[in-house]
Amino acid sequence: MKVGDLICYNAAGQRHKTLGLVLDVVEEASLFIPNVHDNGVLKCRILWRLIGDYMPRVAWKTEKEWGVSVTEKKPYWHLVGDWFEVISESR
Repeated sequence: MKVGDLICYNAAGQRHKTLGLVLDVVEEASLFIPNVHDNGVLKCRILWRLIGDYMPRVAWKTEKEWGVSVTEKKPYWHLVGDWFEVISESR
């Protein structure tokens, strides 16, 4: 997954009901979240254009975003995982 890719949320039967554009991918240090990467946690910011019945958890960047659900067509931060599927790669 990289900036510019079109992706979907491939879990809970939402593959054909969701569509998002990857705006940013960053690695952050974390002491609390187990991770497959050596130095930190990969997070991505996704601009959702189609919102399904079930959406991935929002990974908070500030206390304001704690417990927020994806309900609007705006950018949200998420942990990178295999629950996202790339539909169309950017060049």
